[in-house]
Amino acid sequence: MRKEYLGDSVYVEMGSFQGEVVLTTNNGYPDDPRNRIILDPTVVEAFEQWLKASRQVQDRENEV
Repeated sequence: MRKEYLGDSVYVEMGSFQGEVVLTTNNGYPDDPRNRIILDPTVVEAFEQWLKASRQVQDRENEV
């Protein structure tokens, strides 16, 4: 899988290890990517759980 643009100068791609996700930022500087975040599978899973819970809270708040 190749690098994909998410928006706001953020790109995502699969890492070299199975299940690893790599986030980078490219802002047009010669030394880009300046920022690189590597999420191992357990962190990806925790983020997915957080996102799901946050959306459920938001949905409940919108119902009120």
